[in-house]
Amino acid sequence: MCGPTALFAGFAVFDLFNRGDAYETVPGAGIGLAIVAQFAATHGGRAWVEDTPSGGASLVELPLRQR
Repeated sequence: MCGPTALFAGFAVFDLFNRGDAYETVPGAGIGLAIVAQFAATHGGRAWVEDTPSGGASLVELPLRQR
């Protein structure tokens, strides 16, 4: 298994075409966070989800490029 689903197992928001519970009222194709996760992984970073008091948050961390 490879790609965002393998790297971020347990975080369904990173699954390709996942639109969550509000899929009937929120526009979109459900590919945005899957692209973010793949981009982060490709560049040696990571993407994850953390709970916040006001609701969930998706976070991305990319390594600094040495010049």
